[in-house]
Amino acid sequence: MPPVRGAGFLLALLVAGLIGWGCYAILAQADEVGIITPFVLALVTALAAMGLSWVAIRKNVDIAGDHLLFDTWFPLAMAVVPVAGPLIALWSAIKLLRGRISAASITTSSGGGIGSTAHYDAVELGGHGVPAGILLVVVALTQPALAATLGAGDRLVAALDIRPIENTWSGSSAIECAGSQRHVARGLTLETTDGFYPIDARQSCSVELIDCDLTLHNRIFLQDRATLTVRGGRLRAGHVIEAAGASRVELTDVAVEGAIRIDGAARAVLRGGSIRSNDLAVHAETTARAELSGVEVTAANGVRASGQAKVILDGGSVRGTRALRADDEATIFHRGVVLEGALEGEHRIAEMESGESPDAAIERAHQALAEKRAREAQLESYRQLACSGIVECYRDRGVRGSIGGRVTSFIGPEGKATRAEVALDAAFLEIEQCVRALAVSRELPDFDLPSAKLSCRFSGELSEGRQRVMTQPAYEPVAELPPPADTEKRAKKRRRKRRR
Repeated sequence: MPPVRGAGFLLALLVAGLIGWGCYAILAQADEVGIITPFVLALVTALAAMGLSWVAIRKNVDIAGDHLLFDTWFPLAMAVVPVAGPLIALWSAIKLLRGRISAASITTSSGGGIGSTAHYDAVELGGHGVPAGILLVVVALTQPALAATLGAGDRLVAALDIRPIENTWSGSSAIECAGSQRHVARGLTLETTDGFYPIDARQSCSVELIDCDLTLHNRIFLQDRATLTVRGGRLRAGHVIEAAGASRVELTDVAVEGAIRIDGAARAVLRGGSIRSNDLAVHAETTARAELSGVEVTAANGVRASGQAKVILDGGSVRGTRALRADDEATIFHRGVVLEGALEGEHRIAEMESGESPDAAIERAHQALAEKRAREAQLESYRQLACSGIVECYRDRGVRGSIGGRVTSFIGPEGKATRAEVALDAAFLEIEQCVRALAVSRELPDFDLPSAKLSCRFSGELSEGRQRVMTQPAYEPVAELPPPADTEKRAKKRRRKRRR
């Protein structure tokens, strides 16, 4: 590789980066930093770097602007295109790094039609193209990770403790904020009217209410990564808070009158205080998570979790017609909570063990649920085995018309049938023997009980090329097998009926 002569450019790039960071800090203090900020800064830096490199190449190398354009500005612009963009940028970077741009023929348009075609010979750039090549490599390699950098600027501001200027909220107008704005109200007493939405916080907006008394006609809404922190005071509304996205709600010693709903990946942490509601107090949906510690809940329908949400109750009480309800794959954990009211979905409601963390309780519940599902699948496979092959005993022997009966296999401790009871409606001896042979050959894999009954009721009709038979398979664990029935007497009775 030819020697690099872009030291001045690299120094300029470093200065541009420092200036960019300074602008970012100023924007953060001015409450103007939003989710797009990191991308805007990256774009400005890339454009500045390519501009400096372009000037350096044109100053030191005899090359036409059109010829240089297709290996500098064009691949930089194309880098945002998925898959193809990074590949184009890397191909141009290779040419710039090796210090040679290939010959090219470029056709320009004129007046909306085809213009002239210019032919350019290959050009040696020496080391002047290296900075631009490095820039294209960086852009091409980082383009697939742009989505992962979403909000990186906000996290950096948090890590360096750069806080936006505090805006005092008087309640005279609604808070509609985005970016990293911060709004604070202290000791505010406010009663809103219909059509007035007091707080609509999005992106990384932060709202703090300290010792406030708010009576709201419409709910407080949070989206994206917005946060609501309430310490002391009272919140009253039919629907007090709705949090979605990855937002966060923190309430400490707050008296709430109304419902709190959290959805998406939102999280709510409530410590102390109380919640009173004529319907639901807390409803966690999708993958949301709610933690209530020492909260006194009085609501008709208590606390509910649905989707894959998780609710953790530690201390306090829940009183209502329905105290807890867990739907779908949601889970509710409680420890030291006074529960007064019905529990719905009890298989997804569990008490945390002493000293057990919420995450450990969740892991334990997931393991128990996986074991339960595996057991249910095993039992279903046992039931399906009960009726397999019975209809074929009739069909393979050319039977046409009505069929029916009941077949029971008695399973011993080794999972194998020890005997069978067969009661068929008007069947030939050959068919009865076939069904009985099937019944006594039943074997249940991974059987771990003392004994069980596997039975099948069936009825229907067989005709040429058609089968309409209903089956009712059943599996029933039993402590011990019943004594054998007098199968010989029953067989003689059936034969006498057939002779009549």
